[in-house]
Amino acid sequence: MSGALPNGSFSELYPEWKEASVSDHELRRRDFDPILHGISREKYESLDSYVERFDETYRCGTPVKEVFYNCFEIYHRLGGSGAGRWFPVYEDNLRKWGEMKPDSSAPYLALVGLVESRGWFSRGEDVSSTVSEEGWKEFEKELNRAWMLLDEAPDFVKEDVHYWYQRLSLGLGRGIPYDEMLTYFREGQKRDPHYLPLYQQMAWYLQPRWYGETPFDWHDFLVEAIDFDGLSEEDKTMVYGIIVRFGVKCMDEYQYDPQKVFKDTGIDVPRFLDGLAIYVKRYPESSQWPIHYLYHAQKAEDPERMKDAIQLSERTYDPYNYDPESMLSLFEKAVEQFPELAGPLGRSSKIPAQ
Repeated sequence: MSGALPNGSFSELYPEWKEASVSDHELRRRDFDPILHGISREKYESLDSYVERFDETYRCGTPVKEVFYNCFEIYHRLGGSGAGRWFPVYEDNLRKWGEMKPDSSAPYLALVGLVESRGWFSRGEDVSSTVSEEGWKEFEKELNRAWMLLDEAPDFVKEDVHYWYQRLSLGLGRGIPYDEMLTYFREGQKRDPHYLPLYQQMAWYLQPRWYGETPFDWHDFLVEAIDFDGLSEEDKTMVYGIIVRFGVKCMDEYQYDPQKVFKDTGIDVPRFLDGLAIYVKRYPESSQWPIHYLYHAQKAEDPERMKDAIQLSERTYDPYNYDPESMLSLFEKAVEQFPELAGPLGRSSKIPAQ
């Protein structure tokens, strides 16, 4: 193939593959507006219904709880340039909801996330050199205010794993030292060792752009973090797989040169792929995770894993994460490496591989 794509579209070369009718992302995203409108329009009963589902997951494995809080933590992105006028409305109404539900941690932690988001809205998310003096001032003020809310939280709120995630999220913005961050992580892990946002936030914190001394500190942390009695051996491997994928995606400077990344980080590649396989089998209806598994198996040059991922995918791909051109490139590289994959991938014989 010599790096060139063949003549013919993805649908012509791989006619048995189809797009998922709705992406995992879209299924999660559909709940953002009802949650935010529940606050802005004071439809607190609808918010209560989400809280009642906090132990449920979407088909991709993401907890309803995580998506709910995410609406407030990233509102500075969701609301665009008009977000500023809505922050006071959301804050007032979250406080009202909290007064109505004094025994629920959800209104309190949503408020903490919103205040943090207000700080990032003032700062902006570009590199620090582009932030104005006023932006820094407002950023610090809002993050300090969110931190104080955590300090003043009732004891029952501190039993919620998301409370400790918020400590980690705010800790990054406030430059909290590693040892203190690790304490917060361990407190959250004790409450729910399966809550993946805890691990993701620490992996992000330990990227060189933030507080990592080397590009691989996040991996060293992960190996130690999953050595935890509250996780089964299978769960340890699954968490390893998901967080390694997250960490690798963060390593922009490597542009995912797999040989260099795998070699330099000390990533246990078989365990990484095992972890992805476990996750896919737990959430078989996901439209994105089988293809994530296939993608990383191809990067690892592992044909047996690729065959496993193809079978698990049922020849369906996620249109949000993988467009036809990227799927074509992925599959043609796989066939070039391992011609025997043409059959499992369903490659048409009418157009020869180059």
